[in-house]
Amino acid sequence: MKKVSIIGAGLGGLSAAIHLASRGFDVSVFEKNDAVGGKAGEFVQDSFRFDTGPSLLTMPFVFDDLFAAAGKRIRDYLTLERVNPICRYFFADGTVFDASSEESQMLQGISRLSPADVEGYRRFTRYSKTIYDLTSDIFIFRRESDAAGDQQALARRR
Repeated sequence: MKKVSIIGAGLGGLSAAIHLASRGFDVSVFEKNDAVGGKAGEFVQDSFRFDTGPSLLTMPFVFDDLFAAAGKRIRDYLTLERVNPICRYFFADGTVFDASSEESQMLQGISRLSPADVEGYRRFTRYSKTIYDLTSDIFIFRRESDAAGDQQALARRR
């Protein structure tokens, strides 16, 4: 059995460990901090809780695939719930902004803060969708077998 050492127990390291272990590797994970999770952790002081990293899950299917690789079902361990607002921002001047996954609510919130920025937000979301549509097949959904085939095709061209 091949042995693999992974340095760092953030989401990337833990994900790599799960995928490798599911393929039969003997995996050891090393983490310098007291807890695993990396930036997906929290800091608690008094009665306040602060996320230290990502505050929303934009691609739950990635976690579905990860659990499946381990022979598990995510719903047996976690209940993912859509929340609205998805996060709340507090500004020094006392302004509070609630971000929403619902476009109409997001546009209303932006309009209350800065009506001139509504069209900029629309342009940004269109641009982001274009980038996602152009790159997601290559950078998100591409499988190792596809990459291996690409490498073989490149080698034949040389």
